[in-house]
Amino acid sequence: MELLLGLIFLFACASGSDRNSLYRLPGPIYAQKYSCPSRAEIDENSLNLGHNWEEITPVETISVNSAFVNSMKSFFDLRTFDSEGVIFYGDADNGTNWFLLALRNGKPEMQLNNQFTRITVTGGLEINDGMWHKLVVTSVKNMVILEVDNETLLTIRLVTSSPLSSFIGELRIAVGGLLINTTQLLTPFTIPLDGCMKNWNWLNQHTQNTESSKQSDPNQKCFDQIKRGAFFPGIGLTVFNADDFTSEKDLSKEGWALSVEMVIRPHVQNYLLFAVTTLDHKPLMTLISLEEKQSLILAIGNTVVESPYPENLCKGSKVTVTVSPTEIHFQSVKQPIKEKDYEVLKDSWLAKNALFFLGGIPSLEDVFTNLGLMFFHGCMQDIQVQGKRLDLDTALFKHNSISAHTCPEENIFLRERES
Repeated sequence: MELLLGLIFLFACASGSDRNSLYRLPGPIYAQKYSCPSRAEIDENSLNLGHNWEEITPVETISVNSAFVNSMKSFFDLRTFDSEGVIFYGDADNGTNWFLLALRNGKPEMQLNNQFTRITVTGGLEINDGMWHKLVVTSVKNMVILEVDNETLLTIRLVTSSPLSSFIGELRIAVGGLLINTTQLLTPFTIPLDGCMKNWNWLNQHTQNTESSKQSDPNQKCFDQIKRGAFFPGIGLTVFNADDFTSEKDLSKEGWALSVEMVIRPHVQNYLLFAVTTLDHKPLMTLISLEEKQSLILAIGNTVVESPYPENLCKGSKVTVTVSPTEIHFQSVKQPIKEKDYEVLKDSWLAKNALFFLGGIPSLEDVFTNLGLMFFHGCMQDIQVQGKRLDLDTALFKHNSISAHTCPEENIFLRERES
């Protein structure tokens, strides 16, 4: 238990870019007993669009000579729980004439920019329900038409002929990203889309580069069956500013309390689930799992609370923590908290001097020596901090290995760890 008391690990202050480099480092790897060993089927014919949180770089870019294009129609199947992000972008003249299909609030959006038109159209039904939908985009005469599941959903009528029908040169299609700067968008939005695509056909062309990369990179494939949640494959973390969860009411309220809750389906048994640290990564509160004790262990300064593993952990179990001025309520356990430990946590949180980590912290093995802890590997669902539902797309940093909105069905995991 001494190893869990007085955990302090101080990092030198770093710039934002240096911190992101620190956060990108993979977690430690130890031999572990898998708590819920199983396999998730992978759809070999799919393409994962949610590969890059930090950049607008496409998953794939296809170049087509317009001289060989005999159809201005593209179609594909799309599945996502994400509400916002780019599906595909297409352009000519190196980006001066471009089209974009995206999701906003779960509904399709088309943006079109050329010398004659600058227009954005959003509407129709929400399609971020985790089901497969067939999308067809057609540019014909003076219209661009979007069909979803064989029904016309959006139409843009142009003041001139089809924007690309008379173009001679190279056409570019970018899947899951952009080939222009985000400042050029007509209406800005979050770029990465945690979604999956299959059965695509771009302008009736054979897209060899998409096919080859799909076969060579297993991380660009999707789980066959999915459910809502955030999937952590055990190599990366995500971090938020505590200020994201602090309201003006909190700043003026006596008896400040901190609440965290989520449903977890872990794959391993020795891991860090979440932590609150100072801006220089000094731990203020940590929640870890130890196989040796068959317990979840919460530490706030010198106050430590243990709770035995919940029942039916592999099917998904709720974890709840509430820290008040006088006690910690952790699962079914209530325990007094030392006044100093509470005050340090409260002061750092309310002074905007705190970070909230999910899935791991930098240099985990140095903070928790000899415990064999790894980054969390599994699914988190219904994550709430201070009663606010947490969206990983709004994180200060999210590792690219983490799926923000998608978990494999029934606690079955296959995606390989990578360094």
